[in-house]
Amino acid sequence: MLVKFMTKGRPTIVNVNCIVGVRRDIEQKSNTEMTKIYLTTGLMVFVDEGMNEVHKLVNGVLNKIIEIDYSYDVPSVDEKFNSQYQRDTESDNQPRAYRPRQKYYNDQY
Repeated sequence: MLVKFMTKGRPTIVNVNCIVGVRRDIEQKSNTEMTKIYLTTGLMVFVDEGMNEVHKLVNGVLNKIIEIDYSYDVPSVDEKFNSQYQRDTESDNQPRAYRPRQKYYNDQY
């Protein structure tokens, strides 16, 4: 059975039968507190939902109380290119400092 969680605004689908553990942790990349879901494959997934929401969703799906909507809006090619461009140009785009080429004694002919 699958459950749809959100990770930084993007949907993440997790198989409920593969969940081993759940805990709150800090994601290193964004330095934000998120819920970490451990899977039987050894992988882990960070999700935006809190611990209580994760437990409610998992128990609701297992007990067939909650039915999950798995719909997902696929972004257009232009939106993908634009988001990739934004990610690539977030840095300062400053040129690297000039470093003269080192002379090696082995390349004397």
